[in-house]
Amino acid sequence: MKFNLKNNIEVAKFQYWSKKVIDSQKLIEVKTKLLKRTLDQNALLWLWMEFVSITMSEYGDNKPKEFWYCYFMDIFPIFFNETAIRKTSSLYDIKEMTYFLNQIDIHTKTEWGFDLPNPDDKRLLEYFEQFGYKLDKK
Repeated sequence: MKFNLKNNIEVAKFQYWSKKVIDSQKLIEVKTKLLKRTLDQNALLWLWMEFVSITMSEYGDNKPKEFWYCYFMDIFPIFFNETAIRKTSSLYDIKEMTYFLNQIDIHTKTEWGFDLPNPDDKRLLEYFEQFGYKLDKK
């Protein structure tokens, strides 16, 4: 049974249920809901994919940003219990997306020798707005 304790009704249901369960010697597991990756993380991913596409095309490797997204998804899968899980980045939680973005950043530096733009760099914002992207800055 799952309880999403966001309102008083759900809390009351949980309290009633938990009182009944205490004497039954059942195992109760409490999980923290993992927050889905942020829109800023997603925007950064696609900005980087555009940057990789443009940069790699300068070296003669003319592939669209979607190709590079699939390329990185293939070489940096998310692991659960030592098993690679293939899922789209839209299903990643914040921690998984952070890992994925960090791996892309490390790969471009170590394997290809170029740095991805820093999202705090104002020049990055101007560069990507040229392509119609907006990165929410708080």
